[in-house]
Amino acid sequence: MSSLPEHPDADPREAHFEFRSHRKGDSYLFELEFTPNLRLVPIVRRFVSDFYGEVFADPEIISRLALATHELMENAVRHNSGGEARLMVELRDMPGAKHISVRIGNPSYPENIARVRRLLEDMERAPDLFQFYLHLMRQTAREPEGSGLGLTRIRAEGEMHLSHTVQGQWVEITASTTCPARPS
Repeated sequence: MSSLPEHPDADPREAHFEFRSHRKGDSYLFELEFTPNLRLVPIVRRFVSDFYGEVFADPEIISRLALATHELMENAVRHNSGGEARLMVELRDMPGAKHISVRIGNPSYPENIARVRRLLEDMERAPDLFQFYLHLMRQTAREPEGSGLGLTRIRAEGEMHLSHTVQGQWVEITASTTCPARPS
């Protein structure tokens, strides 16, 4: 296993990553443990899109999975305090519906964890989520990172519920939703 690259844009060949994909009952799971690296974000997004595109012929679900994967991985790379990150993507076939879930876990700094907690609470309280998203875009237009737009985009555009858990410096963020099944 290699060490954490000094810069999130470091060469992905210097990074460690290990993935597993399997079917478990009615669930299709993809799990990835990786050294944070921005170059891996579009690669994994494309893989998730292609993998689940073969499993389910619903472009809307696949698009939402890809969006959540991209935004959560980018957050895990940018706000990692040093250490491996873990991604799990699950698509579960249910009678008349499909449940999709994307979970990312990584070590982070206390101030980033507090910012995530506040943002998720603010989103839950917002009477109009899309207006909240537009307001956040205007408010954070000049902030290079840490704006919360990625998570808000998952909630507003991806129409996915967001939750998080914290254990010490380890934070996990989950984006999930249940969609009506479309005929394949």
